[in-house]
Amino acid sequence: MIHDIILSLLSDKESKVIKDLMTLEISSNFIHPAEMKTLKDISKISNFYREIKKFISQYSTCANENSRITLEIEANPLPPGFYLQAFANGLEDAMEFYNDTVMDLEKKFLRKPTLSLMFIFHELEKFRPLFEFAIRFINGLKSQRLFGCQILQYLQDHAMHGDSSIMKFVQIIQKSVYMVFIQQLCQWVMYGKFVDIYGEFFICHIEENHDKHPTLNTQYSATTFHSSEPSINLDLWHYEINYEMLPIYFPKSWAEKVLFIGQTVLMFNSDARETEKNMPAESSEFIDAPEKHTVWGDREQILFGKFHILQDIDKLTVLTFEKIVDEIKLCVTEHLSDITVIEADLVKQLKLIKDFYLLGRGELFYEFIKALKPLKSKNLGDDNARAINQAFQLAATSVNIIDETELFYFEVIKNNDKSKDENGQSIILEATNFFDSVFLRYKIKWPLHLLFSPKVLEHYNELFRFLIRIKKTQHDLHLVWCHHREEKIERSSELLQFRNKLMFIVDNLQYYLQADVLESQFSIMMDKLRETKDFEQIQRAHSCFQANILGHCFLLESAQPMTRSVIGNMSTSTTNPVFDILDKILCLTDEFTAFTYIVSNPMCEIDRQTFYIFEDTFSEQVSSLLKLLSSLQTSAQPLAQLLLRLDFNYWFSTEIESKNNVQKY
Repeated sequence: MIHDIILSLLSDKESKVIKDLMTLEISSNFIHPAEMKTLKDISKISNFYREIKKFISQYSTCANENSRITLEIEANPLPPGFYLQAFANGLEDAMEFYNDTVMDLEKKFLRKPTLSLMFIFHELEKFRPLFEFAIRFINGLKSQRLFGCQILQYLQDHAMHGDSSIMKFVQIIQKSVYMVFIQQLCQWVMYGKFVDIYGEFFICHIEENHDKHPTLNTQYSATTFHSSEPSINLDLWHYEINYEMLPIYFPKSWAEKVLFIGQTVLMFNSDARETEKNMPAESSEFIDAPEKHTVWGDREQILFGKFHILQDIDKLTVLTFEKIVDEIKLCVTEHLSDITVIEADLVKQLKLIKDFYLLGRGELFYEFIKALKPLKSKNLGDDNARAINQAFQLAATSVNIIDETELFYFEVIKNNDKSKDENGQSIILEATNFFDSVFLRYKIKWPLHLLFSPKVLEHYNELFRFLIRIKKTQHDLHLVWCHHREEKIERSSELLQFRNKLMFIVDNLQYYLQADVLESQFSIMMDKLRETKDFEQIQRAHSCFQANILGHCFLLESAQPMTRSVIGNMSTSTTNPVFDILDKILCLTDEFTAFTYIVSNPMCEIDRQTFYIFEDTFSEQVSSLLKLLSSLQTSAQPLAQLLLRLDFNYWFSTEIESKNNVQKY
């Protein structure tokens, strides 16, 4: 009987002998009630073992396929994955101590068959709290349906325990799961690739999404002026951090470093991607070190070996991972900084960005707007795209800027943005002005693709469209003055005075944007770049620069400009209240300029009523703008400059107040 009990301790099924002993009435004739209690306790421990063994058999790497199919029918299985397999494998390794103990019991019994049931129970009793914990541990994993790197967080939550045997038990499983994590981390930071067929890693590959990345996927009209960019430059931005899979004990800054390193390696591999297609596609085994990599040079084997060492460490900490990632990042940034600053001439490229996207070459875009005068349609097509680029080249020739403009060209965005009406039906949103359909493209010089990502260029285009819209408004108001003088329109003083008010607002807004915001922020960024050669610091300075100018140009959701931001988490929006008011003023200006060309000479009653509506609307919008700027200017110095210029000597405030007083009486 004792031997049968020992043999049942490692069995997948409950022993018939023990079951009979616990149920047959005849057993009471030769088993003492105390022994019966002991037998039940032993049976309970063996049942715990069978539950754990069932989980291992279902999810471990070496699980029997036939039994797995049976188990999946009986229970709702967890989603498959390498991390779950590693968890089950680690659980099996952690059970080895129990297996060894049972085997030693059998040897002792064979040498001394007189061993009592109490002796067996005494040897097994130490496993009961461990098995009870293991069952709760497994049930918690199942109930939460944890997956991928989420399992690492679950293990970390249970790693500290007052019972040393339980703590060691969790650490064995944790080491097994970390094996998969280390493999994927190594593959990504060293070679820009990783095996993740189940989507378990915290770095994920995203498919093209027309709504999310319009700069990548929007349908543009074809032009014959320039060729398309290499696909590797787009592939960099198909990877992002899946924060749901990132264990919370890893800082987000560390995950961003990992993403940056892999993207950088991908970029450096752009000329030799075919050589790395022989990497295993469906294997969880650790990859063999390939031939020497151009980024790492002689340090590749050393860095690769450090990841192998991590697999042998019993207790891994966040500091361990941070240390190796920082070391790899240092190698990458040193190599990248030399290329970007010296070979790619970063300073020159940033000045080109300022000259074109931020309208630093004002004379060029003034001529460009003049050349675009024949194009009136808001819904531009393929022929218009060609005409826009021809106008751009003509403007560049007129101001003697030829070589630099070859890096820039325009493409037309198809108006396929969709929204929902009150009934939930999809509707097409057309461009509200001419430049809403225009996208200025920049032929990025390798390896600056990491600095000028699609999101960054999209934000620059938001700025460009806003700035050139203001520039065009200035040009239109100048033409109004010319038209009135050339046509010698009678009694046009009212129109011209109102035009002067609009011109005053637009001119000061344009000066605020160009001088107080763009020039000053660009100088701050360039000062920071002169102080560092670290590419990460360069990237951070550029991100802060773009965040600040977007904020001060009222293109962020918040009404208050941002002083510190990460471009990846920043979104432009027209919900900014300052932008909304400025947009209404610009729209009003467009309507007024169109009105001046069709107004009767002298104005009839209907035209005069329309003109009064323009004046009232303008006063209302300016009043709202001044109040809003007054409430915000305490938190941002540039806004105080804008408020001072717009309401110099309180001229608008006084006029609006006087007008309101007259209306009261």
